[in-house]
Amino acid sequence: MLLVAAICYFLVQYPLEAAAPVKIKINGRERDLSPPCQVRDGRIMVPLRFVVEDEALQSQVAWDAARQQATVYCRKQRFDFYAGNRTARLNGQAVQLDVAPYIFARRMFIPLRFFSRWTGATVGWKDRDRTAILNFTPRPRVLAYYYGDGFAELQQRAHLLTDVVFRWYQTDEQGRVFYEYSDTYYEHKFDEALSLARQAGLKTHAGVMLMDRQKLTVLLSSPQNRQALVENVKQMVVRQGYDGVNIDFEFIAPEERDNFTRLVQELKTALGPDKTVSVAVFARTGLEKWPTAYDYQALGRVCDMVVIMAYDYHYEAAGALAPIDWCQQVLEYAEKNIPREKILMGIGTYGYDWEGKSRKSVYQSQLDRLKAQFQAEEGFDRQACSPYLVYQDQDGHRHEVWYENRASLEEKWALYLEHGIAGISYWKLSGAFTDFYAMLESSRQ
Repeated sequence: MLLVAAICYFLVQYPLEAAAPVKIKINGRERDLSPPCQVRDGRIMVPLRFVVEDEALQSQVAWDAARQQATVYCRKQRFDFYAGNRTARLNGQAVQLDVAPYIFARRMFIPLRFFSRWTGATVGWKDRDRTAILNFTPRPRVLAYYYGDGFAELQQRAHLLTDVVFRWYQTDEQGRVFYEYSDTYYEHKFDEALSLARQAGLKTHAGVMLMDRQKLTVLLSSPQNRQALVENVKQMVVRQGYDGVNIDFEFIAPEERDNFTRLVQELKTALGPDKTVSVAVFARTGLEKWPTAYDYQALGRVCDMVVIMAYDYHYEAAGALAPIDWCQQVLEYAEKNIPREKILMGIGTYGYDWEGKSRKSVYQSQLDRLKAQFQAEEGFDRQACSPYLVYQDQDGHRHEVWYENRASLEEKWALYLEHGIAGISYWKLSGAFTDFYAMLESSRQ
């Protein structure tokens, strides 16, 4: 059960009679509610009629006019709501509501947040068009990339995840597989991290990377080298008991496009139906002029999941990491080529500190330090839906910091939820912004 409990995060508190209309979409389809949703005390309120009539809920409601009480039977739960009373009953037990139900235009209005939580809905809020998103579908996947020293964060955040890719391994042009790290600094935690993830019920994936164009060409163009990689990955996955493998090959020469697809197909055939094969690919909108080695359609047919790295839009100059309109274009292009149930949209849980054309990565600790050390001017680009900081360092040099916060993350979450894709992934499980985890945490409350 997922619920974005902070659905009220963006909402402005309006007097009831002046509340702007709020739309609602259930399982991807907009509902025409009459009277429409309203906002009271920062909470979305829906007419009880929506509960009775909606095909996704299949509810029964009894109304006691004398007591101003509505009893709702929905999705194996019983709710008792009382007009003007913040105390409701859930399966006979008293519970407190943030906002009391009320009567308006001869309809009882109830808080969407509370009702959705207990009926198992996944909920999001799109501030741009004031739309509440409800999906009565399986919980979206939340896949984390474990890289570096992510053990403490995994301990703390495992309950928020469904999958972990352990980005420990790399390959070479001959298809050999070995630990990416050049020393043993993190290796003492490998077995412990795997055990922790499995105890938490998470799916575990071995992450195999290579980011050298020349080596990738040698690897992919040789059937013998591809077969060596397939056999080595298979042995490693079986030996370590992973649920699958995630391939992260970047900077592949465009002419190796078909060979990369062949490798993925060969890997899937070797691992069989009980192990998942996923790939990480650069984000595209279909309007780009540059060629790519990622054949979205072919990979969508072969893979169990495709992780689309929908971040680093501004990589050579200061700007939003993932502008919301661009994210929507990337998602819509992906949907045209890859089955929705295989799409994971990547979220960058980091930022960049820009000084001219030079940049440094910023994670939560660095962001906190910058805010404490400098008198930073904080802003929010509404078009890109992205926060930023501007400050001067000790030498008087101007810096721009572009990152993600609760507002920008909520908008992306709602967009992806609205489209009904498999879920999200994020880079990375070490130093991720606490606002990201707060968003996930609130979705479970």
